[in-house]
Amino acid sequence: EGTISSGIDVWSKRTRELVVDKFYKNGDYHNDHGEGLDDYHTSASRGCGGLGIWDGKKLYVSINYKSWKLITTGPVRSEFELTYDAWDAAGRKVSEVRRISIDAGSWMNKAQSTFTADGKEPLAVAVGIAERPAKDAEIIGQDQKEGWMTYWQPVDRDRGSIACAILLPKGSVKEFTNDKPDMPDSVLHTEQTPDSEGQPAIRNLLAVTAVKPGAVFTYYFGASWDKSGDFADAKAWDEYVKRFAQRRDEPLKVVVEK
Repeated sequence: EGTISSGIDVWSKRTRELVVDKFYKNGDYHNDHGEGLDDYHTSASRGCGGLGIWDGKKLYVSINYKSWKLITTGPVRSEFELTYDAWDAAGRKVSEVRRISIDAGSWMNKAQSTFTADGKEPLAVAVGIAERPAKDAEIIGQDQKEGWMTYWQPVDRDRGSIACAILLPKGSVKEFTNDKPDMPDSVLHTEQTPDSEGQPAIRNLLAVTAVKPGAVFTYYFGASWDKSGDFADAKAWDEYVKRFAQRRDEPLKVVVEK
């Protein structure tokens, strides 16, 4: 369709069945026929967990991935790898290889990104979530020490609310910010006319960290939908993300006794 973006999209469903192929075959996946729909407007935004290089004022992002490699399709884990050509980041050329995996039963995906860049200086990597215009107060959760941010989107007509979360390594977040800090409240709180995928993003909420070229940067991103029956509100979603952060900090240890 001509979209140029490295943002991460979200499809919502209310069933445990694998329905993506069915959605594509039907062709009408922007409307809910009982199993779910695509009602998340990504476009050129970071979507739900995309990233870029941040210079303190501007976010520099890659275009569509150049190549992909399928690692495994389950049943316990699905995993694939994407390669992005070099892009300009304020005069510095940066490229990326990103491996993404998700375990069955989890709402959080694991991303492992390795950057190649001119020079050895650390990169200011910003992981983002697309922000929508909100008539009322927004529901944004943040914990800088634990490295997570959540966003409960405004309700889209009769299609409910989508929630997103990003989780960076503990103690690594330098700041939470956005890529349009001077946006007036009149824009932030004025709802736009939605299209088939809801309201477009007006800016990106960002969690900024430092990553050395050549090192593996591991972070997590995930989403939920209030109509799935799993998380009824922002509080429930935040509690899940908090517990996920605890599991990240205290991973399961396996000991083999001879």
